[in-house]
Amino acid sequence: MSAIVALSANYELYSKPGRSKVELDSKFVDDLFWLTFYHQHLNQEYAGLATVSEQDKEGVKIRTHRGLFRPQFENDLRGFEGPLGIGHISADFREPLKEESAFPDIYICFT
Repeated sequence: MSAIVALSANYELYSKPGRSKVELDSKFVDDLFWLTFYHQHLNQEYAGLATVSEQDKEGVKIRTHRGLFRPQFENDLRGFEGPLGIGHISADFREPLKEESAFPDIYICFT
């Protein structure tokens, strides 16, 4: 059994007045973390997160781990920023996957 979570945030609607971009990114990553965590199950073997920022010229930040989602990612969220992200929980595969192409690289989760 696998779970895929996708989150997209419009920062104008997502933010409260006076919040900085750092606070918005932190809130976005926290929301993506908890949405993915809630899909965790006991048979899980792999977990992964990928995010992309509108201003990020380096591309997508991606990280995968073997093991339970929360213990692996709780202290490993540095570098992730919003407003687009996917999370993956799986018993069989380490995802999200990065596929290089002649076009921009593709990051994907599937079951």
